[in-house]
Amino acid sequence: MRIFISVLLIVFAGVAHAQDEGIDRHQASRDFFDHFAFQEGEWQLENFVMRGPNDSTTLHFTVTIERIFDGMGHQSRWVQNDTGEWIGDIINTYDVETNLFSVRFFDARANRWVESAQEITLTETGFESQFSGEDQHGPFDSRTRMERISDDQYRQTIERRYPGTDWFVTDRVEATRD
Repeated sequence: MRIFISVLLIVFAGVAHAQDEGIDRHQASRDFFDHFAFQEGEWQLENFVMRGPNDSTTLHFTVTIERIFDGMGHQSRWVQNDTGEWIGDIINTYDVETNLFSVRFFDARANRWVESAQEITLTETGFESQFSGEDQHGPFDSRTRMERISDDQYRQTIERRYPGTDWFVTDRVEATRD
């Protein structure tokens, strides 16, 4: 009987310990998204997008950002202002153990998901991240910087570099609270 009770205590202690670790990971993820709480709400974005060499455009979007997954993620909904067209949604999550910031973009126009996992560093005013990938032009490195200007404004820049090239801007956002 003593052995049976001892085994039960060890099993329950192990389950309780695993639950505590899960709670800590969940809280760490919530703490990570607390850093971006100012982004929650509705924003007007002016978005410079490079489409190719010597080919760029500026688009305007209304973006609504909300917390999801019990505070452990963000979802943003993008609507193009001049057409009213829903462009897609972005779901961001953070893996505490790997320090990877996952960006999952549902491109509503193409009906497909695009995903990247970025190494991220929080800064006093936002974040910096980086990842590598490959597109129709070949392999590349990418880096993103997001800077909070005020409670009602932020700026984000994405740069890319291919083998043999310098860094160049592919995407720049100026956001103001709606």
